[in-house]
Amino acid sequence: NPDTFIETNAAWIERLHPDDREVTAKAYSDYITGWKPEYRVEFRQRANDGNWKWILSLGKMVERDAEDKPLRMMGTHTDITERKRMEIEMMDILTNLEAAEEQAGLGSWYFNVRINKGWWSRQMYQLFGLEPDQGIPGNEEYLEMIHPEDRELLARTLTQISQGDLPEKLDFRINPKQGGVRILSPQYRVEKDSTGRVVRFS
Repeated sequence: NPDTFIETNAAWIERLHPDDREVTAKAYSDYITGWKPEYRVEFRQRANDGNWKWILSLGKMVERDAEDKPLRMMGTHTDITERKRMEIEMMDILTNLEAAEEQAGLGSWYFNVRINKGWWSRQMYQLFGLEPDQGIPGNEEYLEMIHPEDRELLARTLTQISQGDLPEKLDFRINPKQGGVRILSPQYRVEKDSTGRVVRFS
């Protein structure tokens, strides 16, 4: 109730989720000491009904004294509980996908034409003997991992897909960095917008 609610720093900290207190305090400290140019942090806070709500907190120092010590800060708290719920659900879906791919020996990928950015699943990296923190290989590096006899045909196939045409089924061989030859059997998909332009392929 706004008429009876009185906020204090101690009460605010008490309502924070124990796992979020340290990171929240650090975000505040880093901002007021000048280590970070903005105060922005996400944390869980217990609501009056006892449930936890995810909060996006943004703030700005609006007043300092003659010695540049902070006096007054203003900001906003935004309820992002629903967004966080969706993020957790997506992470669960991704985890299940990775487990299913690993069991089946599959890998998945896509390329978003609009933002010129691609994505590989964890199993896709494993198929090629790479680590996810290495990032997606560039075109030249990717083709170097393809069997020499299959590179030219695969390069033409990828160009065909990027132009919106689905090729006939094509198996190709790869030489993963951990050694040995593997045969991959890809299934391609092309997505187009209402004007027929390719927006994503995988």
